[in-house]
Amino acid sequence: MCATTVGAENDTRNDRIRSNEEVLINRILEGEKDLFLELIRPYQRTVYATLISMLGSKEDAEDVTQDVLLKALARLQQFRRESAFGTWLIQIAIMKQECANGK
Repeated sequence: MCATTVGAENDTRNDRIRSNEEVLINRILEGEKDLFLELIRPYQRTVYATLISMLGSKEDAEDVTQDVLLKALARLQQFRRESAFGTWLIQIAIMKQECANGK
């Protein structure tokens, strides 16, 4: 398989993921809050791993990960869809930790 074909397949996969995320986000914003777990599931480990690298403590990373995900749910209407949802979650995690550190 050539690189062009692989790139096109990745683009198609990413488009499907974003499309699915759009549907989930819209449904959550319309009141189906239980779908939030489905939306965040692919990103929980990444958020957690990012926070472990920043905090150095698994316990602290677990607590902050939970805070980040709750904050994302509370502010989902502010997600402007200019970036991927996973990128937005990571930004929330980084900003939360930087604010906690007084940066």
